[in-house]
Amino acid sequence: MSYGYFNDPDFGGDAQTSVVSIEVKRARKLRLAGKLDNYLLYSNRYLTANANEKLIGTISTSIGVPEECVRLCGIEALDEAFRLEPRLADLAGINPLDGPLIVSSRELAEVVEAISISLNEKLPSIQTHPVNRTSLNEKNDLNSMSQETSDRLMKNYSHLLRQIKEFLADPGNSKYRDMYDSCAEDFDLKIVAYKEERHSFDKVFSQIVELLTKRDSLLGRNRRLTRAIVFYMYWNCDIGETEEKSDVIPVEA
Repeated sequence: MSYGYFNDPDFGGDAQTSVVSIEVKRARKLRLAGKLDNYLLYSNRYLTANANEKLIGTISTSIGVPEECVRLCGIEALDEAFRLEPRLADLAGINPLDGPLIVSSRELAEVVEAISISLNEKLPSIQTHPVNRTSLNEKNDLNSMSQETSDRLMKNYSHLLRQIKEFLADPGNSKYRDMYDSCAEDFDLKIVAYKEERHSFDKVFSQIVELLTKRDSLLGRNRRLTRAIVFYMYWNCDIGETEEKSDVIPVEA
């Protein structure tokens, strides 16, 4: 499913029927009864800085508590909590493979959108240099990726590997490169958690793409490119187990 935002009209809007308006009415009754001193609201929605500031002010005034006694926590706070304290998943009986991704789908969505635009433009080729990395066959063995899945992914997306690499190597795209690196690091940490349960990388790859495209509408609209970039992360040894051996990006015919 796609995740919304705290400032969506039906959630944090001014209408009396919005979720926050209804919850604030209940909280005010508790405050008047002397049963509430602090207010904490968790939601599986994105919380922007502007929405956080505005809603804290509104809730504080409506309930009658100081602003420092009001806290809003969205997806970012929940992800950070699981990142900093992995035991929370075990205590809650959550299987990491079935849970929400640690990586921010918004960051990956920005990268996917920018690459999608660049693929439709005639940009000068960026000089890239070979780097040592595990060959694809050896990487598949290390990560339990089946040959059938690997061959299918190479057949479908090999022509995009060089284009993605050149886009990320362009100094003008350093902002997107930083986002990509952050996403790849988070994915890699997620995969470490999966490895303990001995999932094949076929399953991990499919599950990651499925969760991402359901979680973010932009990624859902660019499902093919999203899959290509996640495969690029794997092929380029940014995620998964690796050894120091070289593999070469296939050249288009």
